[in-house]
Amino acid sequence: MNKELFSHRPVLLHEVACAFKDIKINYFIDGTLGSGGHAQEILQQHGEAFLIGFDMDKYMIKEAARRLAPFKKRFCIVNTNFSQLDNILNKNKIDSIDGFLLDLGVSSYQLDTPERGFSFRYDSPLDMRLDTGSQETAFDVINYQTKESIQNILIKYGEERDAKRLANAIVTYRMEKPISSTKELEKIIKKVKGNRHFKKNPCAKIFQAFRIFLNKELESLSSVLPLALKYLRVGGRIAVITFHSLEDRIVKNFFKERSNECICLKGMPVCTCNIKPDLKIITSRPIVPSSKEINDNPRSRSAKLRVAEKIR
Repeated sequence: MNKELFSHRPVLLHEVACAFKDIKINYFIDGTLGSGGHAQEILQQHGEAFLIGFDMDKYMIKEAARRLAPFKKRFCIVNTNFSQLDNILNKNKIDSIDGFLLDLGVSSYQLDTPERGFSFRYDSPLDMRLDTGSQETAFDVINYQTKESIQNILIKYGEERDAKRLANAIVTYRMEKPISSTKELEKIIKKVKGNRHFKKNPCAKIFQAFRIFLNKELESLSSVLPLALKYLRVGGRIAVITFHSLEDRIVKNFFKERSNECICLKGMPVCTCNIKPDLKIITSRPIVPSSKEINDNPRSRSAKLRVAEKIR
């Protein structure tokens, strides 16, 4: 494991710390522990907090355990997806939590490790698994899903305009031989896209679509938000960092839905809709990285932080 890959400052570290600064924390959940940067800050800031960190990547867990070692018995790490929050809290007999954090997407370590197959910058096997213990890889998705399914993946998870042409190209190519490397997939994409000018490499969005589908990222996010709210105590806070519009839309809509107030017509003597908000949105607009942070870490440029507080 290359320690240099873990040397970068976590995205929006100061902003995340500020989101939880003024509340008392006994139990904190870091649903995307990564290398432990945000967790370390929370444990330093809240001297009595006990933190449970979730991560599917065993390599990231090793680094997080090393980083958090000085905090000794104030943390535990579970090698599973954050969607298992209910099971883990029940197992540990924890009835309520004070803070919940998600830093979504993939880490620089994962992107910069060629054999993980997340990036088209390297010629590597089509893997893309966040959990390296799972059986299905991106190779399986790209080579065995039907043309219709691939088209749907590209539309739903990549919002891709050329989804039909790309699906046709992928299926035509694999009829001759399996698509086994990132560079083969990149070649197919570039052939479909042609020489058009793009602000961002079109491969990024397509690789992202297959990764999101393979790891069920949006489904996990949608399932954990109501779970986090269920366990969050009144006055506790939930913070989510997203990196693309699909994730951000889910978080934004959830916060909005659970912060809605009475919708009865003005002047009604008695409320009949029975709608009462569970959340108060702290960030009226998402917090984004400063120009300095983006300059220091260009991959942070698309990050958005939303924060809400439980009020009942």
